Amino acid sequence: MSPAGYRGIAEHALGHRGRDTPSLFRDARSIDPIRTRNRIFAGLSDVLLVVEAGVKGGALITARIALDYGVPVYAVPGDVDRVASVGTNLHIRDGAFPILGPEDLTEVLSLLEPLYATQNDTEGEAAVRAV
Repeated sequence: MSPAGYRGIAEHALGHRGRDTPSLFRDARSIDPIRTRNRIFAGLSDVLLVVEAGVKGGALITARIALDYGVPVYAVPGDVDRVASVGTNLHIRDGAFPILGPEDLTEVLSLLEPLYATQNDTEGEAAVRAV
């Protein structure tokens, strides 16, 4: 059974032939929607920008998922003594592209323009969606 934390739920469901198991998923539902949301954000993103993240945060989970999906991940570095910057700084250390100012962000967004150019786009303007 994977993840191992669901083993008790599975054993209960088998022992009760599936009856009275929805109440056991209450704890699982409190976690899984967040993970599902993170997967959706990562899957809908053409790039991911992590602005601030602690060591254990949803932003870093989403960034890892995005990397698994092949989505480029960028991060804004922060002060080394701030708890909210530790995760983003570690992420940069581990390979995320740093965004050091507005020029870097503008460059990243300009790289996306060809992805959003449409056939009817005669003036070369492209829409860049923000997720």
